[in-house]
Amino acid sequence: MPNMEDNIKDDGILIMKYVWEETLSEKEKLQFQELRSRSVYHDALPEQFANPAWVHEQLQLTEELPMEKLKQQLMNRISRARMDNNPAPIVPTRKRRYLAIAAGITGVVILGGLYIKHHSSKDPNLTPQLVRQQAPARQRGADNATAYLTLPDSSTIVLDSARSGRIDINDALTVEKRSNDTLLYTGTSQYPNACHEITTGGRLPLHIQLPDGTWTSLAPASRLQYSVTPHGAPRIIDLKGQASFEVHRDPGRPFIVNANGTRIEALGTGFNVTAYSDDSITEITLSNGAVKVASASESFILDTQHFRQARIEKGHIRSFYLTDVDVRNIMAWQDQRPHFQFVNTDLKDALRMISRRYLVRVVYKVHVQKTLVNGDFPLSNTLDKTLGLINDTKDDIHLYNQGDSVIIVSDKTDR
Repeated sequence: MPNMEDNIKDDGILIMKYVWEETLSEKEKLQFQELRSRSVYHDALPEQFANPAWVHEQLQLTEELPMEKLKQQLMNRISRARMDNNPAPIVPTRKRRYLAIAAGITGVVILGGLYIKHHSSKDPNLTPQLVRQQAPARQRGADNATAYLTLPDSSTIVLDSARSGRIDINDALTVEKRSNDTLLYTGTSQYPNACHEITTGGRLPLHIQLPDGTWTSLAPASRLQYSVTPHGAPRIIDLKGQASFEVHRDPGRPFIVNANGTRIEALGTGFNVTAYSDDSITEITLSNGAVKVASASESFILDTQHFRQARIEKGHIRSFYLTDVDVRNIMAWQDQRPHFQFVNTDLKDALRMISRRYLVRVVYKVHVQKTLVNGDFPLSNTLDKTLGLINDTKDDIHLYNQGDSVIIVSDKTDR
């Protein structure tokens, strides 16, 4: 089985082959993709190794580290590579190959140095500077469908490019990627109150089984923070955006969601929360069980016998009877076939939802009167197709895609 030194050598030489524009085999391409998917730290390494100033700085930092064995093994590998190249005269391509291999030692020494600095530290909270990178700022545009998992040490894993299977998070708690839309937590963390953060871009819903057995679906452009609390302590979620929950019943451990200044407490309950920062209203819709909804000034009980929905605006709670709430419509975004179900929905509200799905801005170049949208809009549609479905029903306005924006004009010729 490969040891740590072998892994560091392989990673370093692979990175330097990429930096020197050496041709990668199909196997190496897969290995390189896997390396970059481990975290934002790993994803940034190729670009950092291409920066001479950064390489020089890192080599200076590793001069005093105990790496003689690793360096000697690398020099032996380079010597063997030179012998392999000696039978024929050196031509530019072979020289380039040798230089790439020689440069590989630079990559390996730096990677080994970062590893040793991290694992020899007496402070378990210290991690290499490169690991402490936050998830990149969201880029606008319909193609940005990236989801991230940020761990307690601030390192970030790109979920969309991570391979299916167990994700190494250096904890007794395990995280498994079952498919491109499902994440499973099992076990108990060795770190009390460790916080995990999951964010979604403009993508299809992400379904997550939390360590306590609760299932949650996270909508596009949303962020969920989950504190892995000790046994017996309340289960606490911080939410920005939209999510639905099927809460695992545990009467001794309240399940609490904090969203836009509203606190939702449940025991064995299914409910949906919509709490985007650009909405003035926070909405809680009950599918089963009961929840207690509390704002800064008042509280209210939702149950399946009387009230099914609460809307909070400026701290005030409005409740809605069962007959006034179409739960199936509200939950359509996380169905097996996720879609927006618009029923007499104001165009501005519909476009706000569409903008989150495709991570685009909405720009009005004309004043839009009260305009309603109806229809079934699959989340798997392209942005152009979704806009086309709306345009087919409108004669006075036209919507078109401008890359990072949706533009609304007065007619099909006013652009």
